[in-house]
Amino acid sequence: MAFTPLLCIITIYFTFKAYKEKKVGSEIILVGFIIFIFTNLLTPLHLLRIIPTKPFTLEGSLILIASVTLALSRKRELIDQKLLSLEKKYSSELEKEVKEKTKDLELNNEELNKSNRMKTKLFSILAHDLRNPLFALEEVIFLFRNNHLTTKALRENINSVSQNLENNRFLLENLLQWSLVQLGYGSIKLERIDIEKLIQESILLYKVLADQKNIMFQVNIDAGKPCIADEGIIRLILRNLISNAIKFTGENGKIEIIYRRKKTLQCLIVKDTGIGISKLKLKNLFNQSQPEKIVLGKKAGSGLGLTLCKDFSERMNGKMSVVSEEKK
Repeated sequence: MAFTPLLCIITIYFTFKAYKEKKVGSEIILVGFIIFIFTNLLTPLHLLRIIPTKPFTLEGSLILIASVTLALSRKRELIDQKLLSLEKKYSSELEKEVKEKTKDLELNNEELNKSNRMKTKLFSILAHDLRNPLFALEEVIFLFRNNHLTTKALRENINSVSQNLENNRFLLENLLQWSLVQLGYGSIKLERIDIEKLIQESILLYKVLADQKNIMFQVNIDAGKPCIADEGIIRLILRNLISNAIKFTGENGKIEIIYRRKKTLQCLIVKDTGIGISKLKLKNLFNQSQPEKIVLGKKAGSGLGLTLCKDFSERMNGKMSVVSEEKK
């Protein structure tokens, strides 16, 4: 008989402790136990005829069972909510991971497509831009050997063939440099360089071509302000930009080369009086996978040199842009 009250006290103690710790459903079970004990206390009082009320032991037991059931139900509901929350969390994480993997695959596919387009463009350049001048030279030599070409005619054609071969050499250099960039080779050495000397050297290199079209050069440099850059890259950029300017500038034109420096900002500009580029071609001018081919009269450029200049500019933490209007 002493065991049951002791067990009730222990049960109430742990139930009350659970209630203080805010365990789910503990308050319901505590209320159920209090009602159960109260109804059981009424039984001896009724037997001793202290109170006339009939005992409610059965009702108290039912209330206790109902309270435990309700508490377990709330506990189960909370567990289900946690499981659902975890499921949503892991589902969201899995979905995010799948999206990231899909994005990586799309980027890889895009890089692969760019690589394929670049390869197609390179083959096109090799098949057309490099091969045709060699065929022209072969034809001139064949005609001269078979006495179909006089010495005077040979001299007239040799300048054109020589210029085509020079263009070939320059294009081949650009192809090799571009290939090195795409493969990730080549180091950048930023140092103080003599920008005026490099500009004059580049002008001298193309002076004969410029004189043929009576093109005038004008150099405008901030005196006493040093240029910090990679000398080899600046030389290559100047050669490409001056070569393009001469190629696409008409007779009696003008090419202006400007260098400005303001604090850490450096600006190198090659400005010409050519006919300009259309907005459509301007958009694709720096497309690495398929450089835009620029045509002026019978002369055309592969667009590879400009792409190479942009690549190298970015490797020196700079940027390259083109401002142009067609027929201006």
